[in-house]
Amino acid sequence: MGLLAEMFTWWNGQTIATRLFTSRNGKRVGEDAQGNVYYQTADGARRWVIYNGDIEASRVGPEWH
Repeated sequence: MGLLAEMFTWWNGQTIATRLFTSRNGKRVGEDAQGNVYYQTADGARRWVIYNGDIEASRVGPEWH
């Protein structure tokens, strides 16, 4: 993915801001069979998913909810 696309288009994957936030604040808590990677903050107040492939919420398993 090109640098400009990564900077401005969230639908093609994580943006630079998301990548920076994840590296600074995220604690990796797991990965599912589809390759999606799950993170949360140290205090557990925020959780998020970095999708492997298409960004589609239905690809997140029920155990994450």
